[in-house]
Amino acid sequence: STETLTYGQALSAIKLSGKLHDNVNNKDVEGTFTWADSTVKPNAGSYEAAWKFTPADGDTYAETTGTVSITVNKAKLTGAPTYTRITAANKTLKDAALKPNTSWPTGTIQWVDKDGKVLDTATTEVKANTAYQWKFTPDSKNYDPIEGSITLYYVSTGGGGSTTYPVSTPS
Repeated sequence: STETLTYGQALSAIKLSGKLHDNVNNKDVEGTFTWADSTVKPNAGSYEAAWKFTPADGDTYAETTGTVSITVNKAKLTGAPTYTRITAANKTLKDAALKPNTSWPTGTIQWVDKDGKVLDTATTEVKANTAYQWKFTPDSKNYDPIEGSITLYYVSTGGGGSTTYPVSTPS
């Protein structure tokens, strides 16, 4: 069916089908392909998956095994980090207490500039109505990094009405 998985999926997500060919008698052999262990959830990268072929005519043909190379893609993270909204002037990024989303694997979350350079949280003052970039880099090679931006300190520019606070937007 497909030749790729995404990290976290079991081999059972790929359905096996086909026939083997008897080269001596020049005919196809009917039977069933199965994974040696369909519950395996391989790591991202290339994975050699073991399969088994059980012939319909077990009196004439023997069961056989083999392997096939499966590509396992990295999983994409979703969601946004947690943080403390800034409600007053003269605060720094450190006051925002940026933390990874609880559904993410272990890794490092940082405030970064538009070029990806890490910002000093103790000295970078949070300005009103300004979006700040964040980046989460997982420790595991099974996940892609995720990044986004947050407007931490929102100040109404007048006009009355209700005030809404922007949320983090992953990209």
